[in-house]
Amino acid sequence: MCPPGSQPSLPGERVEGDPGLRSVVLVEFPDADRAGAWYDSPADQPLKAVRHGAARNNAVLITG
Repeated sequence: MCPPGSQPSLPGERVEGDPGLRSVVLVEFPDADRAGAWYDSPADQPLKAVRHGAARNNAVLITG
């Protein structure tokens, strides 16, 4: 959690969503290539459609 008026200082690439959202869910992958492969995978596409229709969210790929 970040104090009011601040935001996390992590290098990352937001690949979808609204930058004003503040809740966080972290999913760890062994490396950036596998994270990108998961995000772009055909198996995740139907889940993206559900997610986009049901919630406002961000997806940010962070390395480090």
